[in-house]
Amino acid sequence: MREDLRDPELAGNKARKLQYNLIEAHRRGAQTLVSMGGAYSNHLHALALAGRRFGFATAAFVRGPLPPSLSPTLRDCGTAGMQLIPLSRTDYRQLRTAPAPFMARFEPTAYWLPEGGSNALAIAGLKESLQSEAVAEFAPELVLTAAGTGATMAGLAVGLRSMQAHGEVWAVAVLKGGGFLLPEAKRLLAEACVTRRAPLRVLTGFHFGGYGRRPDALQQFCQTFFSETGLPVEPVYTGRVCYALQKLARQGVFRRGQRILLVHTGGLQGARP
Repeated sequence: MREDLRDPELAGNKARKLQYNLIEAHRRGAQTLVSMGGAYSNHLHALALAGRRFGFATAAFVRGPLPPSLSPTLRDCGTAGMQLIPLSRTDYRQLRTAPAPFMARFEPTAYWLPEGGSNALAIAGLKESLQSEAVAEFAPELVLTAAGTGATMAGLAVGLRSMQAHGEVWAVAVLKGGGFLLPEAKRLLAEACVTRRAPLRVLTGFHFGGYGRRPDALQQFCQTFFSETGLPVEPVYTGRVCYALQKLARQGVFRRGQRILLVHTGGLQGARP
């Protein structure tokens, strides 16, 4: 499923996560959208572009010091008008659980989005990614996606169950130590008051050493995959999912004729070095 093709600027799961958050920010009269992320964050990239398009100021707490030469992602964010605020790794960890003290510098109506844009409103937007006639006609038995914070897999699990389908959602953890993703997805579902969803499974063996790591084998796979299929993928998210799909298929994990829907979550800007 090509979520990367939905919009020239705002495509993929990050845009889905922002959809209802932007509506809520507007309802509250917020003028500034504030979030957090690393130097290659697809979420911050989408937030900066969404703010520019819909008339919000944007600001981001960035993990670690800002280097003299910004990453392509952060350069785009700055060009779109986003204020970049570096934080030490210690402060960044504190921000994850207690954003209020860090938000004191902004006007009272500033709207906070957690890391990755993952909250209950994000679940509502992600659920809709499976609500199309094409997906309903295909009737997937297995939905395969990438996972960094747990929200996308949670939203897809809700969307799959809302189709009255009996399939599962498998999520490829893109970071080392991804065992936390399943309980985090369940926490988000509880926050969204979801009681029915498709079964979830997290695959933790495809992190390639950690988030954002790009070993030669993975880079080569993405290039070969594109040359053979014409489908562009990046090595941070969807490239790892495609790699996992190929490896699991060769191991005989899937049964013959099983209907598998792979979700291309976008983020192709992350393919830049």
